[in-house]
Amino acid sequence: ALVEEQHPGQRLLLIDQLAAFYVFTDMERSRALLDEQDGILAIHTGEAHSVQYYINRAILENQAYQYDLADRYFLKAIKLIEEKPDARAQAELYIDYTGTCINNRRMEEASANLEKARRVLRIYPDPCLEARITCREGFVQLHYSNFARAIELLLEADKEIRAISQEVLDIKDYFFLVLINSGLGNIHERNDDLERSVKAYLRAVDIAERLGMWSRMSWLYLNIGN
Repeated sequence: ALVEEQHPGQRLLLIDQLAAFYVFTDMERSRALLDEQDGILAIHTGEAHSVQYYINRAILENQAYQYDLADRYFLKAIKLIEEKPDARAQAELYIDYTGTCINNRRMEEASANLEKARRVLRIYPDPCLEARITCREGFVQLHYSNFARAIELLLEADKEIRAISQEVLDIKDYFFLVLINSGLGNIHERNDDLERSVKAYLRAVDIAERLGMWSRMSWLYLNIGN
């Protein structure tokens, strides 16, 4: 469909959708698509970068460990999305941005974004997003070396996601399952429980392999090897 679509507005929309998938499975393909969007917008000045473009760029740079760059894209996305009446999208973006805040060790800001998401979800409940909040909170606790609480939260997040029908889950939900199990592997490794650590990392590898999340594989294999 992308090859056939020539109308710039429709092509940009298709790229938004494709890049949102490829940021988790094929970073080079995602970057090429986003660069193509830049090229289209340079020619067709009547169009503008979408919220999804900035979200895709932010997640891509976060995946590439370019956390400061990811932060800048997330802030642009948040500025745009807070002007729209889409509460679920706002909550999802706050949760995504929390990951970059954690990576940048800005923990107060991470917790503040989780609270923003919680406030939205109290009015508009969403099991998938609530599970992602539980996961992020687990990583906040991991940062503070509160291992027992981190394990409790990550296991709860895993349970919450797996309780949702597979027909509802999208690629990002499976990405969170990879995060959860790699986080558990990390904690068990720090606790010198190597058997549980390897089992958790292998669960993460199984999900990543099935979904083609190749950008995570080398890191996961490295942790299993250690």
